[in-house]
Amino acid sequence: MPSYVTMRLAQILHQAVDSGKMDKLAFLQVDKERASLMDHIGGCERISKTPLPRVYAIKIRRYIFLFLVTLPFTLLNKVGWVTPFVTMFVAYPTLALDQMGIELPSPFSPRKLGHLPLDEITQTIEKNVLELVRLNTEAR
Repeated sequence: MPSYVTMRLAQILHQAVDSGKMDKLAFLQVDKERASLMDHIGGCERISKTPLPRVYAIKIRRYIFLFLVTLPFTLLNKVGWVTPFVTMFVAYPTLALDQMGIELPSPFSPRKLGHLPLDEITQTIEKNVLELVRLNTEAR
């Protein structure tokens, strides 16, 4: 779909230049932006389709488990009866970081809690472009 959209944009731009509605300099600038858009789309697809190796997640979780299991024993002599609270205070952000690591490999999935709001972003872009087109046609 993204390739089709950029191809269609190229056709529309060529028609605008051929009909005299757009000068060559503006065409070159817009075409450069269109090519940049394709590069960004390719980067997003690579991010979306590159999974984090399972071994990384397993090793990280083992480390977190060992750290959190041994932490109370190291704190017991230093903080005494407060040890469970200090352990929970350290465990929460550590486990939250692990959860962020799970969410990061798929930032575009709406099934994830921390996904990027691409629908809202694209709707805002569409609204702005349509407003620019409307203002441009009114100015003529």
